[in-house]
Amino acid sequence: MQQHLRWVFAGRGGLEHLFDDIVLCISELVTTAVEANSSDISLSLQSDAGRIRLSMVDHSDDAPAVRRIRREDTGRRVRIIDAVATRWGVQGDPDSHEIWIEFALDRGTPTTGVTRA
Repeated sequence: MQQHLRWVFAGRGGLEHLFDDIVLCISELVTTAVEANSSDISLSLQSDAGRIRLSMVDHSDDAPAVRRIRREDTGRRVRIIDAVATRWGVQGDPDSHEIWIEFALDRGTPTTGVTRA
C-alpha cells in the first residue's frame, strides 16, 4: 500500500510533503484497531476542496477502535495525530463509527483542532 500511495502523490504539485504524515496516521489508526480487536474496519482516502481526508470506519458492533481513541484523549496516538493533521474527529451512527483526519493541501493553512461528535 505504501508504494501505491507514494506513486499517487508523486508529481502532484507539492503534495509529497503530506505523504509521510498520512502514512503515519494510517499506521496509528490500524494499530489502534488491531490493539482494540476490531473485527471489521475500512480505510478511505479522499481529496477535495483543498484537503485530503483519511477515515477509518469501524463496523464492529461496539466500535472498540473509536472508543480507544476517545479514551486516549491525551495519549500518544492523539498527540501524533494532533501534531500532523489540520483537524480530526470521531463520529458514529448505529451501523458504523468513524475516525477521520484531514490534511490541508496548502502548507500555510492553520490547524483548526479537534472535532468530536
